[in-house]
Amino acid sequence: MVYLHGGGLIRGSRVTYDRTVKSMAEHSGVVVVSVEYRLLPCPEEPMAPFEDALAATRWVMKHRDALGGAGSKVGIGGDSAGGQLVLGVTHDIQSGLDFMMLVYPTADFNLGLPSCEEFHNIPGLSTAGLRWRFGITNKPIPDAENNPRLNAAVRQDLGSLPPAVILLAQLDPLRDAGTNLAEKLKSAGVLVRLHTLEGVPHGFFSMPGVYTTTTCQAYAHISDFLKKFQ
Repeated sequence: MVYLHGGGLIRGSRVTYDRTVKSMAEHSGVVVVSVEYRLLPCPEEPMAPFEDALAATRWVMKHRDALGGAGSKVGIGGDSAGGQLVLGVTHDIQSGLDFMMLVYPTADFNLGLPSCEEFHNIPGLSTAGLRWRFGITNKPIPDAENNPRLNAAVRQDLGSLPPAVILLAQLDPLRDAGTNLAEKLKSAGVLVRLHTLEGVPHGFFSMPGVYTTTTCQAYAHISDFLKKFQ
């Protein structure tokens, strides 16, 4: 599984997600390729994270047998902005990926959804914080909101996506965007497993030392889903 870390496309790295990736690999038995991508702002290439994620995924698909053994399946996963990158990659690679894993993905730029209204001003990730983040990452890209590579909410080809497991946090402004995405995928005929983890905020997945019980639940959901591809 190619893994793309979160951080709003403006922070984070393979190092900051090392514990998360190792725990996920240990629980699922899956080989995880953790990708280091360029962060924004990147004046010379406003789409740098998306280009890097795409290049890394294509490389893994080409070398799947060397990485995971003969006949290995390849999937892609990510949390938050990493989930946005996953959706961007599947826009460009519409066949050959066997599964995807999304953890509270940035799947819509609409900040008027009920969960965005509910969590407009809270500790951690808030709707106000999302608005600030979009001002940095989207502004250099012409018509970013209507670009299906960036904004999965405007995609028309969802039926091409691979089977998915989607994990959401109850106390998260991005919750309803994830729920809407799951419903659209189901309507398009894509196999989807949706799990909303109760009582936790956005970011819990990368903090197993704080949210020990909930991250273990999340790993269990992921492992159960991935069994069908092993």
